[in-house]
This record gives sequence, C-alpha cells and structure tokens, in this order.
Amino acid sequence: MTSVTTERLTGRRPEPGDLPDWVRIFGDPRVEEALWPSEFRTPDQVAAILKSSIEHWDRWGFGPWTVRERAGGRTVGRVGLQHTTILGRPDVELAWFIDPDDWGKGYATEMAEEAVRAAFTTLGLDSLVAYTVHDNLASQAIMHKLGMTYETDVENAGMPHVLYRLSRIS
Repeated sequence: MTSVTTERLTGRRPEPGDLPDWVRIFGDPRVEEALWPSEFRTPDQVAAILKSSIEHWDRWGFGPWTVRERAGGRTVGRVGLQHTTILGRPDVELAWFIDPDDWGKGYATEMAEEAVRAAFTTLGLDSLVAYTVHDNLASQAIMHKLGMTYETDVENAGMPHVLYRLSRIS
C-alpha cells in the first residue's frame, strides 16, 4: 500500500524531496483564508506536515500519499489516511489537499475512493472520518460522493468544522 495507481493518478509514500511541491500546493494564496489559514501556509508549517506524514508511515505502515499525475508526473496534492483524535477518541481520518490548479478535475474524489478501498479491504478498518470547515462545500461534496454522512459539528485547529463518517458495510 506504499503506492497506488488510479486511472489518472499515482499515490506514493511521501519523501523529504516532496517539500518544494508541498510548499507550492499548501502555500497557494488562492486557497481562501477561511479554508486554510495563512498560519498553516508557511514553509516551516508545511515541512512539519510532511515530516508528520512520513513519521505516520514509519509508525503505522500507511498514511497520506503524495499524489502525482500519471501523465507527466506532476505533483497535484496529498490524499490519504491518518490517525487522528476527534471528540476525544482515536479515529482514522480520510484527508485531501489538492493543488488549486487541479480543482474541479475530480482528483480528490478519485484518490479518496482508492483510500477508502484500502482502508476497508487492506487495513480492515470499520469506519473513517473526514472533516472540514463549514464553508468548504467542495470537500463536503466529495464526502457525499464517497457515501459519507454528516455526524456532528466539531472544533479543529480552533475553527468550527463539520464531521462526516463512512462505515464499512459488512
């Protein structure tokens, strides 16, 4: 599961050399402040996210992938699974962050579907959560496409979020 391939994309375990692409994507000023506050956009903050993602892989054997287009190999984002604590209990989060140049192409949904498949078949998880700020209607649309259902409002990173869940069908 260190790498996956979909029709248009590949996802692979992140590497330290991904930092310039991650800084470009996470730091893009086109992302609204309400969706991704500027305090998370600094190169140091992005380096910490990358380091945390690599450490997650080292510890758990899975994590978010660096996502690249199959044609050309351009990095388009970060999508995958990671442990989280939400509402005071441990869970596994399905998360994505896509380059604004690639919004509307279905990349987040395509790779998130692969992450859901891996979560339920390869990892044998019973459920996944995803959360986003209230105004991020694009991410909420992806959650709906994946079959996730709204569970509750939560606070994350000091901001109100909506929490969605997807449970494995036995």
